[in-house]
Amino acid sequence: MFIKFILAAIVVVVAIAGIAYYNKTENNNEKPQLEFITEKDAKLTADERKIAEDRLADIRKKLEEIKDATDQEKYSLTMQLGFQKNVLGKIAEARDAFLAAEKMQPENYTAPLALFHAYLAMGDNDSALASIKKAIDLRSENAELWRQYIMLEKERFSATNEKLQEIYSEALAKTNSSVDIITVYAQFLEEKGDLNKAIEQWQKAIAAYPREEALYQGEITRLEGLIK
Repeated sequence: MFIKFILAAIVVVVAIAGIAYYNKTENNNEKPQLEFITEKDAKLTADERKIAEDRLADIRKKLEEIKDATDQEKYSLTMQLGFQKNVLGKIAEARDAFLAAEKMQPENYTAPLALFHAYLAMGDNDSALASIKKAIDLRSENAELWRQYIMLEKERFSATNEKLQEIYSEALAKTNSSVDIITVYAQFLEEKGDLNKAIEQWQKAIAAYPREEALYQGEITRLEGLIK
């Protein structure tokens, strides 16, 4: 239940947005320094802000009061601290909370996943890449982690088709050909113009998840029509 809570919270409260830009320097020989977004307008109503601030205060109080708490309880509260910081638009402070949680349980992939989204919101693409790779190292069979990694490579790093092909191949291998990877791979192949190979992937999707056969067959029929 805890893992499901963490994943849901990440999706709900962490904004996947951000930009990075270079500082102008007086010395042209000096390497420009990257600046990242540290806060954003949370666009909360007065009541919503009050609720978020009260929750944050409650979490802080619990963190101060607990003495005999388990490592899991401390980890959970620290992660919640980060989530509430995000709700209030304090992205850098949320990142710091997630970093603290990561140190508590370095084997838990939910902290680097939360960090991935926080870094995305800050515009720190390199750190986002390092975090999602760390999450995958800890839970390589998780198809959703691979999907987000692929999204990052495509949207923030403009990965070549060759690079993406390598990632898709690795993702399929590590996730035991998860249907969630098969379907996005089929879409990738269509974008490349490899319609026959895309059809093969949709056929594999049917075999992997027969419950959605009608949907996947619709994609096959559509692609066959394009080929004709």
